[in-house]
Amino acid sequence: MKTKLLTICLLLFTSQVFAGWKFLSMYPDGVEYYIDSERINNQGRYVTFWMLTNYPKKNQYGLLSEAHKYKVDCKKSRMKYLIVNDYEKKMGKGKIVGTPQLPDSWIKVPRISFVGTAMEKVCR
Repeated sequence: MKTKLLTICLLLFTSQVFAGWKFLSMYPDGVEYYIDSERINNQGRYVTFWMLTNYPKKNQYGLLSEAHKYKVDCKKSRMKYLIVNDYEKKMGKGKIVGTPQLPDSWIKVPRISFVGTAMEKVCR
């Protein structure tokens, strides 16, 4: 009985932890990309959303994941970084180990890129 209760509690907890992250794509090097389906905000031609990058092993900066908040212009296929948080563990877990300085300018998004793939989904 205790085992069943523990299993149910663990399932509820883990489903809440990863509730919003939906798999988007994986690159050949094993890097995975996710979109937070619960935090997509449409504002006319602009959309803000969160994207998570998971690395298969620690990258050159010692990170296992990064969470980016983007603002995209769906009509002009461009984006701005709003927030970037670097994490020591996968799926945006652990402590934030960095928040890089971000440019305030618009950046053209190539159609064939992870942000381009995300834009196709959020700009519908």
